[in-house]
Amino acid sequence: AGPRPGEDMSTLALRVLKAVYDDPLLSLDEADTLDGPDASRVNKIAGGNKAINYGEMTPESWSEVLAALAPLGAGDKFVDLGSGRGTLVCQAALEVPGMRCVGVELSR
Repeated sequence: AGPRPGEDMSTLALRVLKAVYDDPLLSLDEADTLDGPDASRVNKIAGGNKAINYGEMTPESWSEVLAALAPLGAGDKFVDLGSGRGTLVCQAALEVPGMRCVGVELSR
């Protein structure tokens, strides 16, 4: 789905990201516990089981960050280490045409 008539890229990005955040298949609501080796590792390096919630930026907050960094464009790069579902990467790519956006997420 492309932009709706009169819809700018920022509004399109927010609409797409809302659909991603609201998708029950992608929900993080159940991500509140760790098992076995993961729990041990988090307890050791990140301060306990509550550290699983790294937090996510809202699309509106990320738009503000991108606006504060303006002007951004084709010569710029955005790399998100620990990108999770990649929502920041997708939004950056939608809001800053031509900017190279890369997300890296390690999981087992």
